[in-house]
Amino acid sequence: MDVLQRFNMIIDYPNQVAYLEPNSRFEQPFPAGGVSRPRAVVLVLGGMLLLAGSLWIWHGATGRRRSRSIG
Repeated sequence: MDVLQRFNMIIDYPNQVAYLEPNSRFEQPFPAGGVSRPRAVVLVLGGMLLLAGSLWIWHGATGRRRSRSIG
C-alpha cells in the first residue's frame, strides 16, 4: 500500500482508462525495512490487474443493463 499512497488515481469511465498521477508523497523515501523491489513490482502490477478486472466487470454489467432497457 505504501506505493499506491504516492499517487492520485484518476478513473475515466467513459474512455475506460485509469491514470496514476504522482502526488506530494512521491519523492518520500521508503521505510528501511520495507518491501523488496521485486515484491513491490508484483504488488503494483497485481493492483493494476485488479483495477482493470474491476473496470472490465463493471463495464460489462452496465453495458448489459443498458441494452436490456433499450430493447
